[in-house]
Amino acid sequence: MKYLKFFIQFKENATASASSTAGAGAVSSAQPGALPGTTGTEGSGDIGFTFKKEKRKKGDPTKVTDMRDLAPAKGVAKVEEIKESDVYIKMRPRDPAYDPVTRNMINDCLIELYDSDFELTMMDYDKQRLSVDLDDEETGYFSQEELRISLNKNINEYWTGNMIVNCKFDESGVISKDISTLRARGKELTESESELYVLVEEVAQKLLGNLDYEKGSFRISFEVAGSAMPYNTTRNTSVNVHFNLENNLKE
Repeated sequence: MKYLKFFIQFKENATASASSTAGAGAVSSAQPGALPGTTGTEGSGDIGFTFKKEKRKKGDPTKVTDMRDLAPAKGVAKVEEIKESDVYIKMRPRDPAYDPVTRNMINDCLIELYDSDFELTMMDYDKQRLSVDLDDEETGYFSQEELRISLNKNINEYWTGNMIVNCKFDESGVISKDISTLRARGKELTESESELYVLVEEVAQKLLGNLDYEKGSFRISFEVAGSAMPYNTTRNTSVNVHFNLENNLKE
């Protein structure tokens, strides 16, 4: 029959095309495996499929090919977050330039001088590590700590000459006092100078106690710029107050 002939001819042509090297070749599978409907072998990025939940073996980089199986490294310490304030405290724990608590405490101790129109001109902290020979074979170390504070104000008053008052003190109070002047009437302080001396002594004790220092010194100076002459007239006078606190800490 005519239709049967067409079918036989079509089948022969299709078979020839599939086996011929000149044609497109056999239809290949779209699956990873060699045969349709099968998968390829598992790679390092493939997740294995199994109906049974298995525990994956861990190992170092030389034993595993999958990063999920990499065991945690041993001997690696966890780095904790370092706070900026902790760094400051360890570096300069009592330096008012770095520690606002210390700076505020100093200003609280100086408040009465601020109220008397004094202005802060210097606040400087220094700490050094020094060594001392204990014997022929042993060396000891200690830290020398020092805090320096200076204030100033200008006044206009009756002038009789320059004067400098130097005092050393500890927690018990003033332990030595020296007055240097060329005033004709000697080393006696005026009423206003005596009031300032008492105030400075009180402030010195506040600084020593609140900042935990062992000892210190203070200096009060009444000086005019330029020539000291003429005497017995009203002149602009520079009044300076300087504190020096010290600690010697054994290590």
